[in-house]
Amino acid sequence: DDISGAVLAGQVREYGLMPYAAMHEFLSKMDINLAPLTDTKFNDAKSALKAFEAALHRVPTIASPSATYRATITDRKTGYLARSLQDWRDALFEAVDGSNMRDSIGDAAYSEIVPVFSAKHAAKQLSDFLEGIKTHDK
Repeated sequence: DDISGAVLAGQVREYGLMPYAAMHEFLSKMDINLAPLTDTKFNDAKSALKAFEAALHRVPTIASPSATYRATITDRKTGYLARSLQDWRDALFEAVDGSNMRDSIGDAAYSEIVPVFSAKHAAKQLSDFLEGIKTHDK
């Protein structure tokens, strides 16, 4: 049973590499961002940058549940996590058919995912880490 068969024919397109600014312009016009990954240790170590970039434009991501995507996306709140073919099918049809829910998820992704990637958040994490080291050394 092929998910990209007759039902999605002509609706899903693959695009090549593009300059960073052009990618953001392109992404801002998308309804859904896809981040499929195979279940490997290597992919578990990848960042959730694609979900962050999509969230900047309030575009929800459907992603494989790698370690970083599980830590970043709350399923059906700030995006979709899809492990099996059925999960991908359900998430795709839910996102395509439910524009109100898709928009709500995109808004939640913007509100909850984007701040986690901010310099302020990174500085706080570093400060907490360094404070922990300082406290541990006493």
